Amino acid sequence: MKLAVNYSEAMATLVRNGEADVDVFKCPAWPDALAKASDLRPAYAHLPLTIRADGKVTNSEAKTEVDWDALDAVIAGSQTRHINLHPDINAPGLQHIPADGTDTEHIEQVADLMIDCVMVAVDRYGADKVTVENIYGLRGEGRRAMMLPETMHRILDATGAGFLLDLSHAQLAAEQLGVDPKAYIDALPVQRLQEMHVTGIRLFDADFCAHLASLGIPDTFIDRFRGIRLDHMAFTDADWDFLAWAFQRLHNNEWQQPWVVSMEYGGVGPVWEDMAEIDLLRVQIPRLYSLVHGVPIEA
Repeated sequence: MKLAVNYSEAMATLVRNGEADVDVFKCPAWPDALAKASDLRPAYAHLPLTIRADGKVTNSEAKTEVDWDALDAVIAGSQTRHINLHPDINAPGLQHIPADGTDTEHIEQVADLMIDCVMVAVDRYGADKVTVENIYGLRGEGRRAMMLPETMHRILDATGAGFLLDLSHAQLAAEQLGVDPKAYIDALPVQRLQEMHVTGIRLFDADFCAHLASLGIPDTFIDRFRGIRLDHMAFTDADWDFLAWAFQRLHNNEWQQPWVVSMEYGGVGPVWEDMAEIDLLRVQIPRLYSLVHGVPIEA
């Protein structure tokens, strides 16, 4: 397994100074970001590709169907191994399915619609080059059937695609479904694991919102998430406890080991760049590196 972290100027500074290290940088599919990151470490692109139960793959940044040739040109020469797909839990193509429907027929309906979308990428690249990421409803909205492990198994079994496990998404989905998060994750297709994302989860309560404001994070962003639990944050003590359990599973080969574990904290562009606190990264990245590589941290 390799460790990746979202590329940010803060993370780049730590790598240059030898204060923290990564094996790979994770970047958006932006040529400038990939080029800057590649000057320091190998870099791969996490692609803005959404499947919406309409038989297509959508570029969620451009809001149009994917221009595959243009996408290939952007990621050429990078370490991008997979065409990663994000199911849209609120897709218009799913609106005829009951929001709280979790019966076998609902699972089959949701999965079959998403299978058609996944096959667009599989037909172009091959099943071994495609991954599907688990999701949750940001505020508990969307089709619950899309969060069920059975649905993801059905999609991957039918298409041959691999699994991208977002550990925080899985915890939040389990909360919304009212099930034990560890049992929920074990029920996901962890034997098809190709990539794993890890982040902290924070409640946007008054104290945390005030902290974000002190970093210069716009009120529009803070107000959008006020009162809910959101991922893409730095790790808390509770997050470290959960990570210890997950990495025990990985190192014991109870789950298939992915090629990369990526910390999705910080990034490039407005808000995410400001969110990357260098003092937190300085402490947390070496600890995460140790977990990924199964080696103790030097005193």
